[in-house]
Amino acid sequence: MSVQSLKSLIATTANNARARRALFKYDLNLALRDWKNSLLGRTPPQPVICSRVPVRTIRKFMKQRGLAFWNGDFSWWYTWALERGDTDPITNYAVGYLRENVPKDAPVLVTGCGTGIELFHFLESGFTRVEGFDCLQPCVDVANDVAKAGGYNTRVWLDDGFKPQGVTGTYDAILAHRWLFTAWGGNYGNAPIPLAEAKTPAVREKVLTDFLSQYAPHLNAGGIIIFEVCDAVADYRISPDYGRPDADKIFAVRQTPEQVKKCAALTGFDVVDYKMTLNNPNPTTCYILRKRA
Repeated sequence: MSVQSLKSLIATTANNARARRALFKYDLNLALRDWKNSLLGRTPPQPVICSRVPVRTIRKFMKQRGLAFWNGDFSWWYTWALERGDTDPITNYAVGYLRENVPKDAPVLVTGCGTGIELFHFLESGFTRVEGFDCLQPCVDVANDVAKAGGYNTRVWLDDGFKPQGVTGTYDAILAHRWLFTAWGGNYGNAPIPLAEAKTPAVREKVLTDFLSQYAPHLNAGGIIIFEVCDAVADYRISPDYGRPDADKIFAVRQTPEQVKKCAALTGFDVVDYKMTLNNPNPTTCYILRKRA
């Protein structure tokens, strides 16, 4: 073994040890919080997004798959996604619309499904034909671990949300939620759209049109696609993250409602509804489009 390889091994071992200590402390604090609430008779809020597999088990899978720590810190999946309850109105709106307006036997595709939180929620809600993919292998591995542990009948695979290769069938509903507007900024290891281009109306319309064009052929007539983008109103306000050097870069691709309507028309869709939230560093809007017959 070379000196450089030995140094790398030592550094990796030290980082892994720090991560294990940090995770142990984090989990201990969660356990103490739950124990205290139990003693005080406090009932924890019932999550809107639910799974029959306990959160503790899912977190164990994340540790095993190296997903609990990501880029040197606790991962989003480990700390927030599993206990968000009803704190994210955009998620509740998107999931609720699909749950209430799409037949339970309809084929549903969840793109960028992460560890499968929303995918498994639909199965828990009575949907029988739900599948999904993600661009990160650890997320796919955890989702398949959860599917096996919960006895869920589904398929989860690795794919690129911008140019999916494994999507071969057609669906009545496609969910592209909580990843699109950050992926344009290169938030998942992909190449970001250059900042100067990301701020031009032509590029903003092109990337959304390209995205919708990928999924239009995989939607049945009358089917819906649900996605979230950063609203261009953010161009004219100061973000709560003002001063963070990466905030403008991550959320630079933004569309107005008029631009979304234009892109939808170009790709054979009509806008059914949309809702904006200010919960994110920049305001984001969830759109529901229906494919024309």
